[in-house]
Amino acid sequence: MSTLTIEVVTPEKAVLVGSAEEIILPGSEGQMGILPGHLPLLSGLGIGQMTVRGFKGEIGREQVSGERKFFVDGGFVEVLPDKVTVMTEACDGYDEIDVNAAKAAIEEAERELLAMEERAKSEEVEGEVLERHQEALKRARMRLLMHEEGE
Repeated sequence: MSTLTIEVVTPEKAVLVGSAEEIILPGSEGQMGILPGHLPLLSGLGIGQMTVRGFKGEIGREQVSGERKFFVDGGFVEVLPDKVTVMTEACDGYDEIDVNAAKAAIEEAERELLAMEERAKSEEVEGEVLERHQEALKRARMRLLMHEEGE
């Protein structure tokens, strides 16, 4: 079976480099599947799960193979017929997710959103601020969900 070269980078590091048979990403408009020979594409990414099937390569400094799942925190993907490059703010394997931090982030985001809803009853709340808190809640919930599915 033919493969794609895949590279995933965050502002801090290269997360994984190798080859894959298929990559499923959380596109900004929904899930997208990438196979070898895909037409060139540049797309925004949403917050969600990236699945890499038939992976062979390096994650961090460890050589691994098989299907791998990751939390992806938005960004962009560049697709070429033989290569996929993912540029994202964060990319964590399900086994790297800090459950306590995710739970604390959910509680904090929910508390902030409730406070904003109360404030909105008497004053105007900026939509951008509200959106940031909603995205923080989505990130935390997705991390927790991915960890629970991986167990």
